[in-house]
Amino acid sequence: MFPPAAFTLNETRDEVRGPGGATTRTRKRAERGHGWRFAFSLCQCRVCPVRAQCVKPDTQRGRTVIKRDYEAQYQRARQRAQTAAYHAVRREHPRSERKLAELVRWHAGRRVRYRGRLRVKIQYGLTAIVVNGKRMVTLLALPPQPQLA
Repeated sequence: MFPPAAFTLNETRDEVRGPGGATTRTRKRAERGHGWRFAFSLCQCRVCPVRAQCVKPDTQRGRTVIKRDYEAQYQRARQRAQTAAYHAVRREHPRSERKLAELVRWHAGRRVRYRGRLRVKIQYGLTAIVVNGKRMVTLLALPPQPQLA
């Protein structure tokens, strides 16, 4: 079946053209409200030259396709996720997440003791210093590991 990328929107984004050349303006918002669901009629799909590649043979209605409002951003994010820099960041991510989880679980990271943004920042800054200090003590207390050449 053709993916939604095979269906092209016009400039005003109110009409979609299928791979077989048929167009439709019949649309409604998708369930989550992040795109438009365009529907082709059964009559349009019956005479389409690429029907076998577009809809299942036993289908009793026309093809529907969702064109998302943020598809360009999704594509950029997918491309960025394939880069080496992104993989390097993802390798470091679990370490920082563990420290944040420690702040929340063992140091009351979801609750603040004082009111006001400045005091909250001070509280979290001091808590982060304590957590980092604990980590430094743990690393210094470990026996030195042999270095591989």
